[in-house]
Amino acid sequence: MRQPVLALIRSIGTLNRKKYYPSLTKCIFMRSMLLTLSLAVVLLAAGCVEEKSPSPASPDMTDASPIAVKITSPRSGEILSGSGEVAFSAVASGGSKPYTYVWTSNLNGALGRGESVRLRPDGLKKGAHTIIVQLEDSAGQRAQGSVQIRVI
Repeated sequence: MRQPVLALIRSIGTLNRKKYYPSLTKCIFMRSMLLTLSLAVVLLAAGCVEEKSPSPASPDMTDASPIAVKITSPRSGEILSGSGEVAFSAVASGGSKPYTYVWTSNLNGALGRGESVRLRPDGLKKGAHTIIVQLEDSAGQRAQGSVQIRVI
């Protein structure tokens, strides 16, 4: 009894696929498109959705926020000594990535490049340093941050 029922179901499925499936798919597609379009018109008319106007700025424009940089290590007023490496680190905000960082000292000149550089205090001149990090973003915007430290 079970096999004839399965054969009947298979034959109906085959019949539907051959004759009716393409029409049914087309009908479902057309109804869903009509429903979507109707819903969009209703939402626009009700004021639930605003029509998006073209933006005057192109998508490849830079971020409107100004670029800024802050030295997070070492802290201003810190005294450095010895031969252990110290991380000179900065954090940037705004502008457009990627950023370029350039580290300098008023006593030693160029210190390195990158978001963080590691230096040994005994490799720096003794005295009061103004450590400066200059930041440039991919759009050419620039900013700088500085801290004062002492090397003994």
